[in-house]
Amino acid sequence: MAKSSAVPWHGVREAPIVLITGPEHYLADRAATELRNRLRTVTPELEVNEFDASEYQSGTISEYASPSLFGEPRLIRIWNGESGTDDFVTDVIDYISLVPEDVVLIIRHAGGMRGKKMLEALRASESVLEVECSEITKEADRLSFVAGEFKRLGVTANREAAQALVEA
Repeated sequence: MAKSSAVPWHGVREAPIVLITGPEHYLADRAATELRNRLRTVTPELEVNEFDASEYQSGTISEYASPSLFGEPRLIRIWNGESGTDDFVTDVIDYISLVPEDVVLIIRHAGGMRGKKMLEALRASESVLEVECSEITKEADRLSFVAGEFKRLGVTANREAAQALVEA
């Protein structure tokens, strides 16, 4: 079974595991926040746990993913996956085979070769949605991004206004 391709940051949607990759931190934060807000809209009692992979201690993911007493859904957000400890890499690879029903796991990996085995395992899994947050380097892409933000907010702005914002 072939794994589907990644989606851009604005294509984020619910999946058992969401891998947010790429160097653009602003877009990665937006994608993670948008997903959290969507989940909270459906389930206001959503339990959210966040931690940094560079400070990871063995068993933390399974502890947060364990069934809760009242069965409320959970969101686990892990930042700096590219700096994760060896225990983190091992636990993520083990978690892929578990995938509890009421848990969404978000892993943010900004790039680099650290955790390559984990990234390969995540990308090979049907339970994972990869969200790419590529750096916006070209001016045309920045203008397109700003125009998209105006549209998303229901605001009309001319090209000169968008250009002024990009230059600022």
